[in-house]
Amino acid sequence: LVLLTTANFPDVMLPAYRVSRAAFLYFFLFMIVGMFFLVNVLTAIVMSAYQRQAGVNRLNLKETRQRKLNQAYELLTTDPDTHEEVPLTLERMDAVLEES
Repeated sequence: LVLLTTANFPDVMLPAYRVSRAAFLYFFLFMIVGMFFLVNVLTAIVMSAYQRQAGVNRLNLKETRQRKLNQAYELLTTDPDTHEEVPLTLERMDAVLEES
């Protein structure tokens, strides 16, 4: 993780480099593959999961909104005394709005 973020990179590389100059090749290749491939793949995976979850949330919100609108309409078009369906008129809407 230290090498991928390049935080304190010399602290990790220099002890191995002192033992063998060929260690530079390993660290160089690791940095190239890690920084330009692994980080991009990880970012793509996280972004894809986020977009999938956002789509599910959007769908749930749309379904919930539609269900609640249908429930509100049923309440407005049902007579509370007889439980029969009545037409939704402007006077009935005014009465509902005055109550609140």
